[in-house]
Amino acid sequence: MLQIAMIDDEEASLEIAKGAFQAFFHLVHDEADIKTFRNPEIFLDTMKDTRYDLICSDIIMQPIDGIELGKRIRAIDKDVPLIFISSNETNVFSCFAYNPIGFIRKTNFLQDTQSMLKHFYEDILPSKSVKRTLQVKSHGETVLLSLDDMMYIEGAHNYQSIHMKDKKETIEVRTLISDLEQELSPYGFLRVHKGFLVNTAYIYKFSTNDVTLKDGTKIPLSRQNREEILTKYMQMTKGTMI
Repeated sequence: MLQIAMIDDEEASLEIAKGAFQAFFHLVHDEADIKTFRNPEIFLDTMKDTRYDLICSDIIMQPIDGIELGKRIRAIDKDVPLIFISSNETNVFSCFAYNPIGFIRKTNFLQDTQSMLKHFYEDILPSKSVKRTLQVKSHGETVLLSLDDMMYIEGAHNYQSIHMKDKKETIEVRTLISDLEQELSPYGFLRVHKGFLVNTAYIYKFSTNDVTLKDGTKIPLSRQNREEILTKYMQMTKGTMI
């Protein structure tokens, strides 16, 4: 699932933009988790735990404007696709320093949005798809795994079993789960127990002692670190606790 962030300090503008983006991804039969932020600084804090596929920002904002936001985004991630939105077309020249993939005019919003998302989906995203994969060695062979299809990782000590969506057999790898956690946490993977790393996109609900995935699988939840895990889940998803 694509991770998209939209930043605008006007609630009405955010809702309109989110609706237009959702309509596009529905049209192309793809899924996108679109998170909206009215405060740019709160958004920047989420970049510690979330690797976005696309960021769309207004330019005229408080407490920092889109130009300053673009500078800070690039300090964290120099490659993430970035789109700027503004009602003032002269602002486009100030955006060039941060290498955006395009610019949406509020005065021509629907047409520009469709054109820009088409460009992102057909031209930009395919070239970056490698970033949504994990390359591992399993039984002497190199395997390239889709992060979107990885449900959870289970293991102990030096050996881990990767559970993939719609596959009964697991992928066995020799590595530390702490190393996988460090590599995958920016893509939405959460350590819920010392021996389990879970893709948050597959989490259905939390209980006292376990986590239930959308396919019914139950995974143990660390009782000692439960509150810390739930807080991190909320930071990663910016959603409602279930």
